[in-house]
Amino acid sequence: MGERELRICIVGDELSVGVGDAKGLGWAGRVIARSRFDRTAMSFPLAIPGETTTALSQRWEVESFRRYGNEAECDNRLVVGLGRHDVAAGLSVARSRLNLANMLDVADSHRISTFVVGPPRAPPRTTTGWRSCRPPSLTSLPVATSPTSTRSRRSCTTSSGSRTSPRAARATRRRPATG
Repeated sequence: MGERELRICIVGDELSVGVGDAKGLGWAGRVIARSRFDRTAMSFPLAIPGETTTALSQRWEVESFRRYGNEAECDNRLVVGLGRHDVAAGLSVARSRLNLANMLDVADSHRISTFVVGPPRAPPRTTTGWRSCRPPSLTSLPVATSPTSTRSRRSCTTSSGSRTSPRAARATRRRPATG
């Protein structure tokens, strides 16, 4: 009997299949392209844009098992690429972890080796109403008139377009609502 064929199912969101990647490979495609296998290997990217762990935990098993082979003939593997969509959907960290734990339990019960990737690093923290907190361009810096004004300045832009300091922005966000 020869080597068992390797089958890898990659489930996750749009980052798994290369949305925004100039070559359309995504991280999974690049890893597979650079990997060397000593036997026949097949990869199956099964990504859905905008998917949360709740939706992923409901579909991964059916879609993956359609591509896996008999355990005696195939070495079945699973790669779970977590995205940031749980945060946007308002899911708690506890719910996200539970969804992932349930997927890993099912994979383990079928003796499927699993590798979890992500979630990707988030952009700088923003709060509703605040578009960005970034260093101003050099042309927008005022001319230094005193030793204290020569320090590096940062500013935040509100949704109305006005500018304020990050400290003032944080203080505004921390104030309890009155009323």
